[in-house]
Amino acid sequence: MKILLISGWGLGTQVLNEFVQQLEQQSEQQHQVIVWDIFDPNNTELLVEKVHAAADMDVLIGWSLGGQLVLLLANELYQQTQETKPVITCMSNPCFVAQEDWPNAMPQEQYQQFKQTVMSQPEQALQRFCALVTLGSLAPRERAKYLQQQLVNIDLSYQQAHLYLLEQLNLVNILNSYPGKILIINSKKDMLVPCKVLQDIALISASNLKFIKILAAHDAILFDTSLVIEPILQFLQDIHSVKIS
Repeated sequence: MKILLISGWGLGTQVLNEFVQQLEQQSEQQHQVIVWDIFDPNNTELLVEKVHAAADMDVLIGWSLGGQLVLLLANELYQQTQETKPVITCMSNPCFVAQEDWPNAMPQEQYQQFKQTVMSQPEQALQRFCALVTLGSLAPRERAKYLQQQLVNIDLSYQQAHLYLLEQLNLVNILNSYPGKILIINSKKDMLVPCKVLQDIALISASNLKFIKILAAHDAILFDTSLVIEPILQFLQDIHSVKIS
């Protein structure tokens, strides 16, 4: 299988290397994982390019903001071709900033404060973000320090330019209507995506949605990879079994 993996906001793609290696090595079926950084879906030409590339993939996986982007890509592809791609979202939220009809997300005031810091002091903001990503994990200080060391490889201006997506993107309607199979993995100790968001998603009651809750934090895909890979491999195996039956 060819698997597309899209990163979350703020940390780039390099932090996903360990996850990619384990996913490729542990699977019984031969998998090739292609990793993308976040992108602006409001750029029409870029979106056309991304949708075209996604059409060549068998499965779309996204972490955090990347989870929204893979769902958006899958829906765009479905609207154009009626083909459905299996989607896996990890520690993601269909709407990251709280709305009246979607309360389990970051409060608007908190987002605006974070946005102001990102725009005025991006390095300090990303250091704080690393701490939030790892908060609730087994070793938050050590993990945050490791992620902060990776910031030397991050284009801060690129992350600044794409921060608004956290506020703008609302994929609740797409999650409600997309007919393809979706695996949703969320963490019980996630300090950025409340696990209660699964209660909101469960109200959709669509038969194509599968939920997994793991005992980890927002950084699970980076450090507790086995907890994330296990349900993904089962999901991929189920997809493969259906295809050959």
